[in-house]
Amino acid sequence: MRANNIKTMKWVARIWSGLIILFLLFFFIGYLVQDIMNGDPLIIPTNKEALGLIFFPLGLFLGFILAWKREGLGGLISIISMICFHITMFIVTGNPNFEKFIDIFAAPGLLFVVVWYFSRNGERLNININDKIYKGN
Repeated sequence: MRANNIKTMKWVARIWSGLIILFLLFFFIGYLVQDIMNGDPLIIPTNKEALGLIFFPLGLFLGFILAWKREGLGGLISIISMICFHITMFIVTGNPNFEKFIDIFAAPGLLFVVVWYFSRNGERLNININDKIYKGN
């Protein structure tokens, strides 16, 4: 894969992950402000809900932020967080028909892993092949 394509994919993943973080923060702040404005007490999650919140959105946020510097590790953290979230929700609810729409939130994590793979493995291979071609071997 060409370096230009990898750079483009990296920026797509960064922008997409940034938009997802802003989107989720918007909802979090909106619910928080709405509760405060209505004079409602803040809702404390149960232990089971808190476990799910560790994976989504906190694990997702951590993975995306880390992926800006270390694509592979951050991408894996975000993907694994979403998988663990689904497993946790399945255990808590006992229903395999949980909402699958949120899986799209992990897509930038997968893109970060692809960027990491090609920038670490693919580009070195291309450089070595090109060096042999230019040397006439």
